[in-house]
Amino acid sequence: MNTDEMKALLAAIVESSDDAIIGKNLDGIIQSWNRAAEKMFGYTAAEAVGQKILLIIPSDRRSEEDHIISRIRSGQKVDHFETVRQAKDGRLLNISLTISPIKDASGRIVGASKVARDVTERTLLEADRQHKAKLLESEIAVRRSIEEELNQKVAALAEADQRKNEFLAMLGHELRNPLSAVASAITTAYFDDGHRPRALDIARRQTAQLTRLVDDLLDVARIVQRRIALRREVVNLARLIDRALEETRSMADAHQLRVSIPPENRTLRVEGDSARLQQVFGNLIHNAIKFSQPDGSVEIELLRRGDEALVRVRDWGIGIAPKMLSRVFDLFEQGDVSISRERGGLGIGLTLVKQIVMMHGGRVEARSEGLGKGSEFEIALPIVNSDETGETDRKLDKSHHAHVLIVEDNRDVADSLAMLLDYMGHRAKITENGFAALEAVGVETFDAVLVDIGLPGIDGYEVARRMRMLPNFTATRLIALTGYGQDDARKRALAAGFDLHMVKPINIDQLETILKQASSTNGKN
Repeated sequence: MNTDEMKALLAAIVESSDDAIIGKNLDGIIQSWNRAAEKMFGYTAAEAVGQKILLIIPSDRRSEEDHIISRIRSGQKVDHFETVRQAKDGRLLNISLTISPIKDASGRIVGASKVARDVTERTLLEADRQHKAKLLESEIAVRRSIEEELNQKVAALAEADQRKNEFLAMLGHELRNPLSAVASAITTAYFDDGHRPRALDIARRQTAQLTRLVDDLLDVARIVQRRIALRREVVNLARLIDRALEETRSMADAHQLRVSIPPENRTLRVEGDSARLQQVFGNLIHNAIKFSQPDGSVEIELLRRGDEALVRVRDWGIGIAPKMLSRVFDLFEQGDVSISRERGGLGIGLTLVKQIVMMHGGRVEARSEGLGKGSEFEIALPIVNSDETGETDRKLDKSHHAHVLIVEDNRDVADSLAMLLDYMGHRAKITENGFAALEAVGVETFDAVLVDIGLPGIDGYEVARRMRMLPNFTATRLIALTGYGQDDARKRALAAGFDLHMVKPINIDQLETILKQASSTNGKN
């Protein structure tokens, strides 16, 4: 095959190629342009040949041409260089370039042959693949995050469930212990005159413990639901501490209670709910005694710092582990939940302490150097400058005798209350349902009527409404007795016509004050 035939064959191959094949000289002037180039870039050979190669290079890519020409002049080949070129209609094409030097007969480089392949579709497919890969990675990351979050929630629920089960088990333990003591004490008092005083004292203490447990449980529910309300008045802190000490002194026989209240601090007053603050101090003192050794000491201190009154309760007992110190006020949190632990507790007392103190605008802090090194709790409350308090000391006074109607379907509750009223110097009559009570007030005059809410036939609310419609009943004190201590139960009782809503077991001092007022109102002495 001669030279002319060879040239003709090469020309035919170039023209039939699916790739754009372009020839240019070292000045970048296009010298050849095949059909594939026409199809790819939209310029005919007549339009392209003689023009600079910059014809198809976007303005932001023109520096590439200087780089390519530099490499061609040095005899280098450019393989599979992916870039962007511009068609006649303005479309940008993703192409792959292979550029080779062109030499003349003497071997001198005189130009370049450029093979361009349109890889736009492939580039789009690759971009799509990468996009989908990123989406997949993102989806996997999201799934992992969701899975991790679910695992954390499952673990938290498992922990909460375990704590709930431990709490319920401990609740049964804490309720059965005082119930057992009460049952044994009552049996002893019934059969053994010699041990009766001590047995009744045990029953009294254990009943107080049961009341504390139930009240704490109800208070936690109210606080969680934000339904607890404070009955604010100006109260004397030293007096509240004395009352709390008196409540817990019976369990502190073997302990050395050291009370430090300087005379000048016995006048410190705060604005708050006296019953709730006494509950706070009682809880802390009770805990300090409970978690001390049998012969350990407990110190209670009242002092002033600026505009705050500080109440500190310190013991030298089992202490608090460092990891528990930050969680000691959490609900149901207990340092030792083993079956063998001796000191018990439901893990709610300190939660109540913190919430009640915060509701009074104060703060509480726990301190301990570790296990076996005791603990200290400090309460800070804002002081008010007032010489008046809303508190009154209640004492049993038999000089006023009231005639009382008890409406209660539980005979043991009714009889025990009637015996107590008799001891207090009052006369009591018992009816077991609402209809009998209505008949009784129709023929007798009573200073006070104590009505259980959960009665058969008609409930206590209806009894109150009907009694208030009777003539000559305005001077009678109508008192609701119930196991429901929520605010809505109290509001419903007052709306039905009750003068007072009392939660079982009855506060004897409060009842005595009411009956004294009732008998005085009716002119009895």
